[in-house]
Amino acid sequence: MLASAAMYTMPSRDATVFADKTTELNSGITQQSSSGIFSGVTGIDSSQSNDSKGINGNSKQLKVGDSDQIATDPDTTPGAVTPIKTSTGYEMSNDNFKVDIGGNGTIQGLYLSDDAFNTNYVMNATDNPAQNTAGHEWVGDLIFRTQPGGTNDANNIWQKEYTNQSDATRNISISNNKVVVTYTPGTTNGGIQNMGVTETYSLDNNGHLKWDITVKNDSSHPLVIGDFGLPLPFKEWWQYSGADKTSQAYQQSVVYHSFVGQNSSYVYATRPSGIGNFLVMTPDDSTGAGFEYQDHWGEGSHTGDEAPWTQFNSGYDNGLSVYYIHSNAIKETNEGYLPNTSLTLAPQQSKTYSFKFSRSDIKNNTNSASSTSGDMTDTKYEDQLKSILYKENVMDAVSVPGMIVPKNNDGEAVGKLYLHTKVPASDISFEFQNQTNDYESQQTNANNDTKSSLGSNEQGNVTYDKTITKNGEQYHIYNFDFHSLGRNNVIVNYKINGTPMKTTLQYYVIDNPEKALSQHADFMLKTQWKDSSKFYNNIFDDWDFNTQAKRGNFNGASNWGSLGWGDDWGLTHGLFLAAQNANDPNKGQVEALSDYLEDGIWNGLMKNHHTDYKVPDWLTEQVVNGNGSNDYSWRGWAYPHIYNTYYEMYQIEKNYPNLIDYPESAKDYLLKAYNIMKSLYVNNAVNNNDGLEGESTDSGIISALKTEHLDNEASTIQDILKNKYDSFAQDPYPYTSEYPYDNTAEEGVYSLGNMYNNQKMKQMVDMKTRASRSVQPTWYQYSVPVTINGESWWQFQYTDSLAGTAMDNWLREQNNGMSQDQIGLAERANYAAKLGNLTHINSGQIDSNNIGAVAWYYQAELGDTTRQHYGVGEGTMHNGWIPLSGEADLSLFGALQVLSADVVNDPIFGLTGYGADVQDNGNSMSVTPEDGLRTRLNLIDQHLAYTFSGDKYTHADINKDGSSTTFDFQNVSKQAHNADLTIYNGNGFDNATYNVLFNGKVVTSFNGSDGVTKKQVELSVPVTAQDGKLQIVKSSTPTPAPNPNDNGGATTAATTTTNSGNSSSSSAAKPTNNANAQIKNNTNKLNVPKTAAKVGSAVYATNKISLYKGATFKKSQKIVTYKKAKRINRPMFIVKGFARSNDGVLRYKVKDVNHDAKTAGKTGYITANRRYVAPVYYRSLPKAKNITVISKNGVNAYRTESFKGKLKHYKLGTHLKVKKIVNYHLTSRYLLMNGSYITGNKKLIIQGNY
Repeated sequence: MLASAAMYTMPSRDATVFADKTTELNSGITQQSSSGIFSGVTGIDSSQSNDSKGINGNSKQLKVGDSDQIATDPDTTPGAVTPIKTSTGYEMSNDNFKVDIGGNGTIQGLYLSDDAFNTNYVMNATDNPAQNTAGHEWVGDLIFRTQPGGTNDANNIWQKEYTNQSDATRNISISNNKVVVTYTPGTTNGGIQNMGVTETYSLDNNGHLKWDITVKNDSSHPLVIGDFGLPLPFKEWWQYSGADKTSQAYQQSVVYHSFVGQNSSYVYATRPSGIGNFLVMTPDDSTGAGFEYQDHWGEGSHTGDEAPWTQFNSGYDNGLSVYYIHSNAIKETNEGYLPNTSLTLAPQQSKTYSFKFSRSDIKNNTNSASSTSGDMTDTKYEDQLKSILYKENVMDAVSVPGMIVPKNNDGEAVGKLYLHTKVPASDISFEFQNQTNDYESQQTNANNDTKSSLGSNEQGNVTYDKTITKNGEQYHIYNFDFHSLGRNNVIVNYKINGTPMKTTLQYYVIDNPEKALSQHADFMLKTQWKDSSKFYNNIFDDWDFNTQAKRGNFNGASNWGSLGWGDDWGLTHGLFLAAQNANDPNKGQVEALSDYLEDGIWNGLMKNHHTDYKVPDWLTEQVVNGNGSNDYSWRGWAYPHIYNTYYEMYQIEKNYPNLIDYPESAKDYLLKAYNIMKSLYVNNAVNNNDGLEGESTDSGIISALKTEHLDNEASTIQDILKNKYDSFAQDPYPYTSEYPYDNTAEEGVYSLGNMYNNQKMKQMVDMKTRASRSVQPTWYQYSVPVTINGESWWQFQYTDSLAGTAMDNWLREQNNGMSQDQIGLAERANYAAKLGNLTHINSGQIDSNNIGAVAWYYQAELGDTTRQHYGVGEGTMHNGWIPLSGEADLSLFGALQVLSADVVNDPIFGLTGYGADVQDNGNSMSVTPEDGLRTRLNLIDQHLAYTFSGDKYTHADINKDGSSTTFDFQNVSKQAHNADLTIYNGNGFDNATYNVLFNGKVVTSFNGSDGVTKKQVELSVPVTAQDGKLQIVKSSTPTPAPNPNDNGGATTAATTTTNSGNSSSSSAAKPTNNANAQIKNNTNKLNVPKTAAKVGSAVYATNKISLYKGATFKKSQKIVTYKKAKRINRPMFIVKGFARSNDGVLRYKVKDVNHDAKTAGKTGYITANRRYVAPVYYRSLPKAKNITVISKNGVNAYRTESFKGKLKHYKLGTHLKVKKIVNYHLTSRYLLMNGSYITGNKKLIIQGNY
């Protein structure tokens, strides 16, 4: 066997039966396969390795240049293009690519043909001379570590074998229309010594650039290749200078995104602007190629000639990433997520792995830097990427709501998955892991504490739904559900041409968003200093996971290795808490906020700036009690955090005026926000004309100033921002911030473009932010922006959600030209961006302690060292998270700006609710929000959006024809007041009167007579102190305004605005809070929707559910749990009534009627969510009027619908024809063609022939 097949070794502690059910891997046994390294290889590698620094081992030294030492590429198919010898190497070109192979056998130029900007997609010696050292790692260089002794154990030392150290044995030639680079064994330490290596580059007949790598064991004994690494330095390079440095960055550099997913791995690279075509690298499935490990060369990880290839060294902000086909030696760096394998070659045995480069075909026929022809904003980019993956037999996987899955109102993390593949569904199976048994949890890494509290250790589940074909390509659709918090892996086993393969999809479960946000807000009070003798009294401090305490560093910027409280990681804690309370007020938290603003900010940080409103960036004793000199108030980044905190406090007092005894009026809070905002520009703070964080609120502040009749102040801010806008509008790449490539500016620039209606600017920002975001099926990459530091470090930066405001607005409110399918595709990334920053909140998945705290960012590369950020984020990681709160609260502030319930038709999944449970009722839709805020409802396809300010909704019913929308309204303040509701209609309101009703009474109305010019109305709706029904109903005739005498003297207002001017504004004043007298509470206080089951009817559980003692589900009140069961065994209940939880979620009060079970007769509360419970009885006729008996005991037919007069018994499997369905009390009967009646119970019969 050794002579016929390479061996793929992975020591394992577990025995596993593989997808083909023929091979079992036991501890210490070598897995043999001719198909590839990942075929049937599972489990955790427990072997140890040591780096030998180039020890020769006991290999047989052969004479350099012997022909039998050459590894021969088995692919004898000629290339489609003859390479040309040049003065510097070799060149190949066709309609897709132009490729330059340098004199050292590496790819020095990789261009897309007919590219408007002639971008070289790879780093190279000409453009990156600092990296052109003896330790260079260009594309085409290879990294091996071997055990020439032929054994794979801890006693055999790993030996480095690098092609960049093998100049003496390298030979380059042209053969068979291919550039062939061979290496034979030599004697140079660190060079190729124990094997032959051959790389061939060719342009094939299918439009690929093909890269074959063959290794051959030239020794007389087995050779273990522990590491088989491919450095892939795509040109993610940002060190440009001069006036056109931004244009250079966006035209001559690329951003790359990689999926390390075993047999379905891939890498793609695109210009950061999102303009034009892109490059895709995929494994050749016939060779078993793929990646299992990514090693990032972080700061200080390599020295000497390799140092320029490390992060932040010699201009290389990112640092090199090396991708490993085998990784049993490099695994010691602890940067992996997947099991590690080795390749064992018998004497004179060879193995070839191949990769293919493809390109997209988006047309871009202009060299103009401002052109967006062929851009990414219409999602052609993602659509074409997925078609390339499908063509290349790479398993394309997409999930909704995304790879981050929040628990819903019933505590379940559920969603849908598709596998876009040619593989039949019958050849696909699944395995599951979570944080109790995945690879990361099994590693010994002193730098990464993996303790966690997951709520449940139960593994996930995937069930097949259906297969559809779209545009000639196949999609298998599945339902998934997870139970434990944190990492949840779905391992997909599949076969291609009978060969077992696999890929791993990495999900992350977070707690229910509303619960998590509330938990963090409560935790914030633990971070507040309470000591009136200290200058930092009432400050919300950074929290340290490792010490489980406040950080307590107030040394400012005196030590850049250990910065104190301030900047983005100090000034934003109060900002989050203020934004959270503007949506979900809590008396204790608002009192803490009031103290923070009064003592910590106004009479602390800003103590010496009461007249000029400057904001120091750092809080120190010198800043508070000194002379205020050199207090860093020149740094513009601090200002938006503080003016936004005051703006949020304004909204809190405006919406909840009686919540606490406020020390200032709402108007005074707003004026402070205004003066700080003005100071940022008037006092010319540094960076004030860059895109800053939090600027998406600017238009809201202007609108608030106008509402408060502060028109001069509003005009001042508009004039200031107009100057800033003019500067960006002249930039062909309007993203300027601290760095040539940066994500920070996207939010603010888009806001300016929207304010001044610059469609081009908005489109450019949308393209750019989409280009920076990944689409791979890993939770820490999907829709997460790649920063200047590359894709391996600093996941979930604040731009995830803050820049997500741009994507959200572009999709929902702009004339973006997208088709229906493109809208559905774009929403996937949009909503993932909304959820991404919620991962910061520790609900137990980050750490078993510090529940409610937040972690700064995720370090995807994991590793043995935590990348430091000015000494603020050092220390042991917790499940990959940086152990300090840092900028996480800024991230959560961003999330609060965009979280919403979104409904859209996905091109594959169909009607989909993001942050919502949505039901299609034919002529209407029912939506239950699960987004965490319950203030925004976006109907994406209809370009329709509803936004409450200060109040919430628990359910919505929407007529599809636009005639009516009904909300189950939640009065947050529990006081009679005028509720603010904004309605955006991108199609414009038609010529009709719209009546607004509360509990059945018309309380205000607005007129849509201006047609399509009106796109937004801002309503002030009188409501009682209780919850109720709020309806917007279109009337065919004008409805008279409510009688003031019937309105208790309250005024109503509806202000119409457009989004086509320089800014939108409203002059609507809130009516007085005396509407209670004229509006009676709805008799149905629980606002039970029509779609709910009727009292006395029977329901059964279609998924796992629990019975509770009360309507607010708590573990302590759980009576019994019912497992998911087959249809005929589903647990059944009689609905006795209704209730709502403390959060307003509808519950059924039920009685267990499972007569043969121990639970029979128990009463309690269950979910009313239709994804978990459904009516037991049919209410419709089957399409073909056929039904099948499924009860093992059969069913009886009767003479009457009351089941009198038994006529016949039908056995299991009998097919029957029905004439009609008859409702009988709260059940149903089918009338058969023969005139008899049988039950409509779904546990006994099923529609159709089965």
